[in-house]
Amino acid sequence: QIKTDKESKETRFIVSQRNGENKFKKTIISGNKLKKSKINNFYGCVNTRKFCYRLKVVDTKKNGISGGHIKMSSDGKALYFDKFKTGKKRVKTFGFCKKKRIFD
Repeated sequence: QIKTDKESKETRFIVSQRNGENKFKKTIISGNKLKKSKINNFYGCVNTRKFCYRLKVVDTKKNGISGGHIKMSSDGKALYFDKFKTGKKRVKTFGFCKKKRIFD
């Protein structure tokens, strides 16, 4: 869920899944045409017991979401909440996210 300000065109988000090379390449859900000054709800299926995911919300004007917020939950359980008052982006990883060691 993303509650936008009056400049909703500045806000975009992506939820992606980490691959075997430790990179978040597979897009689960994304959006950039959000309703202004409204709560925008989005839904996607993830397997948090098996995979690691990343939510990234970006404000292109780098001034946050005035009066808005980012809220993420799974099966009714709150996972993340941020008012995103200032700055360019917020990033949150969730799921099975043990650090992977990559050997050369």
